[in-house]
Amino acid sequence: MRQFEEPHAEIHGLADRLLEQAGKGGRAEALGTLDYVRETTLAKLNYLFSSTEALLKQLIRRVVVIVGGKDASCALGADGIREIINVKPSQLTWLQRPADADCDTQTIAGLIILDDGSVASIMNWRPLCQELEAAR
Repeated sequence: MRQFEEPHAEIHGLADRLLEQAGKGGRAEALGTLDYVRETTLAKLNYLFSSTEALLKQLIRRVVVIVGGKDASCALGADGIREIINVKPSQLTWLQRPADADCDTQTIAGLIILDDGSVASIMNWRPLCQELEAAR
């Protein structure tokens, strides 16, 4: 990030410098300065952005949550983590199942009501692990 500081500051100061040059009758000089900055500072910033993007893509790792218990264990892959949040008990709503429901076949156990009003499901991982084990 430190590598961005100098060229970033230069780009921010560029407009004032160009306007001052042009205001003093140095329109051609201002255009020359602009071309020079495009070839140097802006090119450096573009390079920094591209290499940072490439580095971030290399650093992305698949997330796997390993769950287990006495009768089943498995690993669940996730495409990514958008955020990690603290959840208060008041934000949890557990799904009520009829007494005759087969709880082992239901993968959604409850809901989390997030601060922004959106809803996330709470997974019951045991049926998923059992299905994976049965598929082997």
